[in-house]
Amino acid sequence: MRIRVVGWPGLLAGVLCGIAMYVSIEYAHPLVGLLPGALLFGMVLAPDSGIAAALSGRFLQFLGKISYSLYLVHPFALFPLQVIGVKLAAHGVNLWLLWAGFAGLGLIAALIAGTVSYELIEVRLRRLLDPALRGLLFGVRREARYVA
Repeated sequence: MRIRVVGWPGLLAGVLCGIAMYVSIEYAHPLVGLLPGALLFGMVLAPDSGIAAALSGRFLQFLGKISYSLYLVHPFALFPLQVIGVKLAAHGVNLWLLWAGFAGLGLIAALIAGTVSYELIEVRLRRLLDPALRGLLFGVRREARYVA
């Protein structure tokens, strides 16, 4: 089921369906969230709808590509900023300023760490290990021949 709502009305409809789905799941019953969720899913499936066009932007596609690496490494990227923030707060630095700095620098640090992790582990290490593992797991086993 594809629901084609083109342009900014499609983007607005997608965002409203997403909000309705969240509110339904969180404050009503999860089954109530199925209707706006199905509508949102139908709009995302239609390639020329507004929400699908917004989600197909280069930056969001990049975030989707590195999302698992970003999920795994973001605590390691944010921890040093938390330690520094606690020390600065103890010295009387404005908490709103610290929060803004943590949000901005944390986002940048997490994106860099996620990108590096994706590139080194998911791309390069996988490219290196895939042939060896495929041969090991799916290759033809050589049987030992005994000469009598």
